[in-house]
Amino acid sequence: MTRHIPVLAKEIYENLIINNKNDSEKYYHLDCNFGDGGHVEYFIENLLKSDKYKKIFIYALDLDQEAIVRGKDFLKKYKDNNKLSITIIQGNFANITDLIKDIKFDSVLFDLGLSTYQLSGAGRGFSFKYDEKLDMRFSTLPANEGELTAYDIVNFWSLDNICLILRQYADEKSAWRIANKLVEVREHKKIETSGELADIIQNQVFKGGKGKIHPATKTFQALRIAVNAELQVLDQGLKGTYDVLNKNGCIAVISYHSLEDVIVKQYFKDLEKNDKGMRVNKKIIIPTDEEIKENPKSRSAKLRIFKKI
Repeated sequence: MTRHIPVLAKEIYENLIINNKNDSEKYYHLDCNFGDGGHVEYFIENLLKSDKYKKIFIYALDLDQEAIVRGKDFLKKYKDNNKLSITIIQGNFANITDLIKDIKFDSVLFDLGLSTYQLSGAGRGFSFKYDEKLDMRFSTLPANEGELTAYDIVNFWSLDNICLILRQYADEKSAWRIANKLVEVREHKKIETSGELADIIQNQVFKGGKGKIHPATKTFQALRIAVNAELQVLDQGLKGTYDVLNKNGCIAVISYHSLEDVIVKQYFKDLEKNDKGMRVNKKIIIPTDEEIKENPKSRSAKLRIFKKI
């Protein structure tokens, strides 16, 4: 089973746990993007080595039920460890205060990137490398009536609205050309799959030209962000997380593109300005050259950490 490699795990652990001033014998950690459980397992392995905590409580959230099943499989080796309690909840971190009640956490982690599994043929059209149904929802449940998918945007949104999200969510300089071509193509046949969409962009818009990145990369990013309302969800999730954080607890966020990073940076600055805590690092933490060599997908990761005081 291919497993997603957790990004900046060592740096996160050092900042969230080693530097934590919690005097309790219990430690509560929340992972808002469980995925394959890579970060969770890294935390567990290191926390279990510590004599400081008599009981460790790990909570994790994920919308993707398939990810939860995979992650639980990787963690089943800990099921008989009496020092450890693991609770995995299917849900959106935007609803954190509803999903988890009466618990305060010493550390909270957001990893906002897609998992290796989602990019490697999860069947929901996240990647232009695979010919899959154009869905792009993080949830694996069947789409409810009125629930937005990438298929809906590509086939039914107006030219202006498609153009808008390509510019706003991906800074796509060829937004109008791409949107115009999609509208033209769908008049004859609906665009059903990620492979069809990628082919239209690469061969009909860019005439087979290739740059440093695949010409459909930004379009796929914009569609995914729009479908999952990622920026709005992030803003709501950050605010809810502050409410469930212990005094001296830390929030760590790994973002992968500038729109996410701006939201995180501004929120942490506003909290600091209102004397609700302090930014642990005012300069982003990025992966080392060694980590990027071992895991090239980590190259765009940016880590920001805030401490509640």
